[in-house]
Amino acid sequence: MKTKIAAILTVASLLCTVQAQADDQKALRKQWLEALRPCLVDVKHAIIIDLPQDFLGEVPKITESKRPMELWGRYATLLSRELVTSSNGLFLKRKESTIFYNGQQLIDAFSKLPAQQLQKIAAEGIRLSDLPFEIQENLVSNFALFQGLSYRYLNGDPILIKLLEVPVATPTDSNRFQPLGQYVNRFTDFPKELSVPTAPTATQKRLPSSSKDGFFFGEGRVVSISELANEIRRELKVQLIFDTRLKDCLLYVQGRLPKEQLLSAMSNLVKTQDLKIHESANAELGAFNKLMQAIDSKTDLNSWNGMTGVDRGMLDRKKEYTVDELTRLSPFIQKTAAKELSPDARFKLDMFLGVSFVSEPSASRRGQQFDCKIFIRRPTP
Repeated sequence: MKTKIAAILTVASLLCTVQAQADDQKALRKQWLEALRPCLVDVKHAIIIDLPQDFLGEVPKITESKRPMELWGRYATLLSRELVTSSNGLFLKRKESTIFYNGQQLIDAFSKLPAQQLQKIAAEGIRLSDLPFEIQENLVSNFALFQGLSYRYLNGDPILIKLLEVPVATPTDSNRFQPLGQYVNRFTDFPKELSVPTAPTATQKRLPSSSKDGFFFGEGRVVSISELANEIRRELKVQLIFDTRLKDCLLYVQGRLPKEQLLSAMSNLVKTQDLKIHESANAELGAFNKLMQAIDSKTDLNSWNGMTGVDRGMLDRKKEYTVDELTRLSPFIQKTAAKELSPDARFKLDMFLGVSFVSEPSASRRGQQFDCKIFIRRPTP
């Protein structure tokens, strides 16, 4: 009897999980459709966008842009997608993942820059558009974390980047870390001329033309890959055989596309990548240390508000501190995190890498200036 009850409860739990997933996807479809269709309804050529699993609310008004292909390139970068075009359509397809997570990609890419340039970025900052595209692409993928910053990027507003040394406390028995203060420095000089980054993934400069013939997606809708494959099978008598793990991935589709271009686009969209294995932890640590050495002492520790008792000599990662000692060194921690810390916890002080994104107040959103940061921890050897 107990076994039957357990089995029934298990089935009920699975059904609830399946229903919850279906509800989540339904909500995601609605969000993407309501965001994309109004902005793209006047676009004449065909569009296929491989949609991310997380909704990103900022959508460019392509038809209002003077340089639509460059705007499409920036939007593709924001979604971590690759821009591909044909004569009658434009497609944003999923990019192949790299062997590094975002933070390590940044460490690796920044560490390739000359030490003198890194020092200038840490001391003065640099426009996003003046960085190598590999770094731009990685930084932009983080913009969705900050409300409004992706809008500024799509709008072509100046965004300045600065490398920071971030004093942190790390528990000896945890992967969590806590900055010892709040960075309060601001950029004081913004560029008068805007240099807009051009995505090298744009394979043609002119927009595709509309087509009067071929498969009609509709006026703009969100479908799964399996739903679209079934429609293609019914209307074109062509069966698409692909990795069924992709069947529930969502696409935004619009317009009309000739059969050959449609099949080529679908072939690109359902490609999967080979397994990559990366074990070079020492190389990651080496790149991090090289980068931190290049920007050493370029961040004024006095700019970390609330960190009153810490100097560079204490950031040696050897001595351990109690919670009481830590909060005396950093009243900022006492205000923000002391209640969450165990009285028995022990901490080491360290210096992590910070990347600051700053935008100037724009005419389009008067008075709104974004000052956001991401922190990258020291790799573990």
